[in-house]
Amino acid sequence: MTEAWSGDGRYLLPARKVEPYRLWFEFLKAAFQDPDISVDRRLYADWGDVEDLSFDDWWRSGIWRVLFAIDTAVSIVEPGSALDPTDGTLIVRLPLGRDPKETLRDVRDLLEEHGASGLVGSSNRGRFRLSDGVEHGFLHANRLASVRLMLRLYRAWIDHRENGTRERVQAAAMDVYDWGRAWNEKVRANRWKRDLTYLPICFTTWVGYLRRENRREVWEGDDPESARRQVQRYISRARAIAANVARGEFPGVY
Repeated sequence: MTEAWSGDGRYLLPARKVEPYRLWFEFLKAAFQDPDISVDRRLYADWGDVEDLSFDDWWRSGIWRVLFAIDTAVSIVEPGSALDPTDGTLIVRLPLGRDPKETLRDVRDLLEEHGASGLVGSSNRGRFRLSDGVEHGFLHANRLASVRLMLRLYRAWIDHRENGTRERVQAAAMDVYDWGRAWNEKVRANRWKRDLTYLPICFTTWVGYLRRENRREVWEGDDPESARRQVQRYISRARAIAANVARGEFPGVY
């Protein structure tokens, strides 16, 4: 999902890859399960059955064209249609009894006058738009890997909501660490062309400290309390993303 993919030729994805939209979907799905988050369900009515569908099934239905994509097709406005340009479009009248070369020249001038380009700007994006400025860092593979980590940590945080705060953080960190280690071992063993799970050193340090066999021995690794605080910050950032998603924004400030 992290590889580049612009769309199907007619419908263009502004992010030029699917992964940001998958993360939006999965954060929304998780937010529905979080009793501390109130999702604006009316805002997401057109997303359909997010809670019961997998992302792959949801995406393959073609709903991405309606929610996120830009329709780049050149089409004829039928007689009687309301001439109401949408964002990023321009409606023109082309006389058929004129030299096509002259008409094309005038059309080119009109496009230049209205700032047409091959770039996706703020005025020509889909109904549900990624936050302004995401192209400056968020869409980078490393940043997306970090957000994927936060998503998995957020899910684990929700799963352990019956625990006290400290125990909840511990359990969530262990779940993410165990899953990440197991996944990375599978990828390497099978030589899959799949992304490795990003596991910051704070997870290795803190989980190692929690699972040390002799609790009386002096811990010689990195500071476990500092590692715990870093894990806690990842959870806080994940919850901030979920709160943004609940209001219809992704990723927002986190």
